[in-house]
Amino acid sequence: MVSHNEVSKLITEVSDLLVDASTFADPNRDSWLFQFTTGLDVIATLEEDRHALAISSELAPLPEADPAELLAYLLKVNQSWAGTGSLRFAMLADTDKTLTLLWDIPVNGLDRRDLFTALTEFAQRAQGWSELLKSGQITMQDLPTELPENSLKV
Repeated sequence: MVSHNEVSKLITEVSDLLVDASTFADPNRDSWLFQFTTGLDVIATLEEDRHALAISSELAPLPEADPAELLAYLLKVNQSWAGTGSLRFAMLADTDKTLTLLWDIPVNGLDRRDLFTALTEFAQRAQGWSELLKSGQITMQDLPTELPENSLKV
């Protein structure tokens, strides 16, 4: 089992490597905020009972025009990634219909290099999805047979 102190130390080491982000800790919630220069915020929360670091980023508000079609598409994307240990979309209960990207990273055996790579790649994917969703140009296509380009594997 990995303790809060171990994860906190690891995040401090990684934050020194992230030249395009500032890091802020919230010790009361076992979470850390990474604010990237692109305007993207990524939150990492230690979930000790699941031995994971839950990574999340709010992407965009749910569009008012035909949200059901977009939600159906995102559910299909979630299903295509099922069992891969990859990203998933959600709407957080305490937000006003904000689409969110989530990823759980197992913390057992996690080292500085792995966490740096995971945060960097997650931020790139989140930024890409955020821009795509905000542009309104997402194409509702058939379910992909391979993992989409914006997927990650643990």
